[in-house]
Amino acid sequence: RVQQWSGVLVLVPSQPADGLLHLQAQLAERLLAAGLPGETRPFRPHLTLLHHAHADRLPSPPPIAWTARRWGLFSSHPGNQPRYRLLASWPLSTTTPR
Repeated sequence: RVQQWSGVLVLVPSQPADGLLHLQAQLAERLLAAGLPGETRPFRPHLTLLHHAHADRLPSPPPIAWTARRWGLFSSHPGNQPRYRLLASWPLSTTTPR
């Protein structure tokens, strides 16, 4: 479904995939173990569609399904035209997480 978060139009899953939730939990756990500060906000998986969006009516797109094969670490550069730079990416396993 499409939502608007503080002027940002995002696509959010109706139900996040278990594998994604597992990946996020493992990343958070390992960052903490490495002494890095953890994220205090709740994890909200989404795909950013548009910045500076101010819509009264939000579109209702048909269901979308895809299989992610890789995940990436990005740095974001906010501003009038936010930019994202891929720092590294890794393949996702097709096996069930332990």
